[in-house]
Amino acid sequence: MITGEKFCIAALALLAATQAQGRSLCGQSYRSVAELKATLRGAEDSDVFDGMRVLTVARNHTLWWFTKPSHPAYPAVACVRQVARDQGLERLPVQYACGSVPKKACAALAQQLSTAKF
Repeated sequence: MITGEKFCIAALALLAATQAQGRSLCGQSYRSVAELKATLRGAEDSDVFDGMRVLTVARNHTLWWFTKPSHPAYPAVACVRQVARDQGLERLPVQYACGSVPKKACAALAQQLSTAKF
């Protein structure tokens, strides 16, 4: 089992790897968070919750979180996907993109999502 501190370290490592590879999260390429949000919102199989803070895309079983302007990690984005396996759906690790957000705020977001039930 991964503890909160280890999860934050793993999330930051994943964040660094994601940024080094370019801008792609949960199989979705993008140039900016605003572009990503608009693209996902325009998908015919998407549903929006909490004023666009949480968005789901059915075709690839993905849940997206967009931080609000009042959040210390704004404009960070995170996502989690489920993939089909023999016994059903398996949840993949949460992916993050924090951009120029301070590492402390990004780590706090990682900790917040590590306790989320989805």
